[in-house]
Amino acid sequence: MTAEPGGRREQRHAATRADILDAARAVVAERGTADLNLKDVAEQAGFGNPASLYRYFSSRQEMLVCLAHGSLTALRDHLARVPADTPAEEYLIGLGLAYLDFARKHPEEIALVFESLRSLSPVDQEVAMPSGIFGIIDDAVRRAVDEGVLPARSEEDIQIMWHGAWALVHGLAMIESLHSGAHCEMLRRSHPVVLRAYIEGLKTGALESGEGPATADGTVKAGSADGTAVAGAAAPEPGSTAATGAAARTDPRRRDDRRPR
Repeated sequence: MTAEPGGRREQRHAATRADILDAARAVVAERGTADLNLKDVAEQAGFGNPASLYRYFSSRQEMLVCLAHGSLTALRDHLARVPADTPAEEYLIGLGLAYLDFARKHPEEIALVFESLRSLSPVDQEVAMPSGIFGIIDDAVRRAVDEGVLPARSEEDIQIMWHGAWALVHGLAMIESLHSGAHCEMLRRSHPVVLRAYIEGLKTGALESGEGPATADGTVKAGSADGTAVAGAAAPEPGSTAATGAAARTDPRRRDDRRPR
């Protein structure tokens, strides 16, 4: 009997893995990740013996990592369809609308992302993240800051902006999913308005109305609208940590350029 060529074996192995993941996705969609077990996945995938799954996945945890990775990759690819040469503000709005469109067309993928990530350790979450998934959003905000569309006093401001934007669009998607008919259409029409209002709030210094940076003794001083120290506060000595921090807050070009991936 002639042995099956290696390339064909690999294709069959990959196809079977994909079938198993589809079965696991169906189980998670119906019962959540807490009740995901190899016996149910094997039954869903047509395997008589759950132990056979170990030929394709080393553990239940690896299966969850692959599920999260697949859903996040689909989301990343959907966001990447927004033309990158769109003006900065419109690009941010376009990304928000693209997320809403993805959630509308693939609600099971959005649910799976949060279900699976919630059950993974921080290390496994990093493994599950496809390259560039957060970079698309992060880069869009940084570009808006660099072009003067959005003000940022610090690296933290940038993180708050894009985490807030993601929370906003995800919340809009969840609310839309609860409605149908005319009310749902009304919500969809309002999405660009809501996203633009969020950006306008950031442009007018909404982040600067909160508490300022903590001082060395742990107390908090509020900053003025332009991020400088409040009247009467002692100026930091040149070259000190406080002076360096103040410069970074008022000049986005000096921010720490670490980006979550």
